[in-house]
Amino acid sequence: DTAIFGGSRASYVFNDLGGDLLLAQGLDGTDTLSSIELFEFSDGTVSRSQIVDTTPPAKPSATVATNANGYVSGNMPVVFGIAEANATIKIFNGTTQLASGKADANGFFNVPVTGLANGSYTLSATATDASGNASAATSMTFKVDATPPAVPSAAIQLDGTGSATSNQPVFSGSGEAGTTISLINSNNDVIGKTKVGADGNWSIKVNPLANASYSITVRASDDADNAASANGNLNFTVNSALNRTGGANNDTLSGDAANNALVGLGGLDTAVYAGARAGYTVERSTNGFTVSS
Repeated sequence: DTAIFGGSRASYVFNDLGGDLLLAQGLDGTDTLSSIELFEFSDGTVSRSQIVDTTPPAKPSATVATNANGYVSGNMPVVFGIAEANATIKIFNGTTQLASGKADANGFFNVPVTGLANGSYTLSATATDASGNASAATSMTFKVDATPPAVPSAAIQLDGTGSATSNQPVFSGSGEAGTTISLINSNNDVIGKTKVGADGNWSIKVNPLANASYSITVRASDDADNAASANGNLNFTVNSALNRTGGANNDTLSGDAANNALVGLGGLDTAVYAGARAGYTVERSTNGFTVSS
């Protein structure tokens, strides 16, 4: 028996329904075919064995973006990757389908997965072609934590005029145990960082700060990069006799046995140290360089 179609072979998609049943889909509608051996199109006649595609596509390449600790951002990860062109991508948690999408003509896909609770996940992705053949699954493992940490408390030791008592003020406070506390200045530079202890307390003694006014944001962040800032900035002024400040011209600056902050300002400025180079460690920092011995 022969079924005759008005268009070309490429105009139709056939799905094997099992047994001798086929589902034909084209611009002129959807037909269910039974006991049909030949298929006549405008560009030729083919047999049933040439119509039915029973070959599953290759399993997709699929992943999600995570941070260094294995957490996705928020609770709506996007599964992305490459699969057979125009395949339907299905995302599963075990046997439960969570989301689906389509690969484009080049095989690229992005499938958002919504509504995940905090926890650890191993999801799988499959590709299904136009004939209904499904690929083997590709799995991906990640963690979700969309809950920000507790708001930290923060304080700094100041004198009666609102100035720091030294050029290395000590910041302290409380927060959620295990979170990271960052001290961030008005230029968005991190001038200090530490972990909140198991007792919920933290303390940071920063590198020497130059004489200036400061407004510091105290921010707590967790392993998933969720963040919470203390209520209000810490505002203070450093005016320390231990510091040296140059002018508009070329300056030569040197410190003493204490911890100093040297600021050259304009010109070509030189910092002078008494010992050999091998006796000092020089590292880039948010304020320029930190030199220690």
